[in-house]
Amino acid sequence: MYMSEEDTYALLDFVERGNTAIISSNSIPYDLMFHLTDSTCYDIWWEDVKTFSADSVIVNFTHPTLKMDKNLPLAYFNSNGKKEQTTWTYFADDFFCDESYSPIILGYLNDELVNFTRLQHGQGKFYLHTTPLAFTNINLLKERNLAYAENMFSHLTTGSIYWDSYSRVANKPPATNQNSRTRTLPEENALKYILSQPPLAWAWYTALGLALLYFIFRAKRQQPIIPVKDPNTNTSLEFVSTVGRLYFLQNNHRQLALEKMQIFIGNLKERYRINFSELDEATIKKVAMRAEMSEAYLEKIVKIHKNIKDSVFVSENTLVEFHQLIEQFGKRNV
Repeated sequence: MYMSEEDTYALLDFVERGNTAIISSNSIPYDLMFHLTDSTCYDIWWEDVKTFSADSVIVNFTHPTLKMDKNLPLAYFNSNGKKEQTTWTYFADDFFCDESYSPIILGYLNDELVNFTRLQHGQGKFYLHTTPLAFTNINLLKERNLAYAENMFSHLTTGSIYWDSYSRVANKPPATNQNSRTRTLPEENALKYILSQPPLAWAWYTALGLALLYFIFRAKRQQPIIPVKDPNTNTSLEFVSTVGRLYFLQNNHRQLALEKMQIFIGNLKERYRINFSELDEATIKKVAMRAEMSEAYLEKIVKIHKNIKDSVFVSENTLVEFHQLIEQFGKRNV
């Protein structure tokens, strides 16, 4: 995470007023930890949180209602779908030495390393999680991994959920003293200094008043600008491509073929305005008539789909043949 001083104070104030924040990150800014862990027995510093390298780990929760029957395996895959070594982080034992800031252990990594904890702050709570890889798309394809994510986010209370996609991008310098081991508070910003000096403060408020008057009178003389509305973007093809690539990397040819058939049926309904639940004999005749194609061609697609649906294993050759049949049908009806 990359949080400025303003980001940190805004988040602390948000949670202090009774809200909940879940942070799942390999690293947590030092300035945020400084305000959450006022420890007397240990100088908390995020870089002292330990790490180790491995291509896979196991995770689980501690609460009886959330704990899974079996530990959940997680692995890091490279762009070629192969397991690869990566760095895993967890909280050191000294992190829990002082109960004054009420840390509670909620989850483990490899049965004994803490990777999920809760800290009380004002009327709200911070949930800190050090294994964000659990929520990547390739891991969430498995049903048990999805259950882990559901249990994780069950800690959120009812209400609006805000997703912070800004702090994860390194487009600004880290927070003040991010790389310093001295526990000092951030320096005052320029506006605080201006407001602390009466002459500068009067000049600041006068400038704000003049700017406000300018915009009020300017708004009366000018027609309001009509904002340009961005066109809706269709991300269906991008989603299908992503899911298909993941199934292909896992050699799950059967599931990929079934997904293609669902898309094929959806295209037939949309293109020929025919409402049907399955491609039976009557439907095949109706589609063939409107598409001006031979019924035998559609029957071949349906036959291969039935064989795939009834099979446990589908070879790559069968998937390629099925894909080509569907592609050829689409090209003939462009």
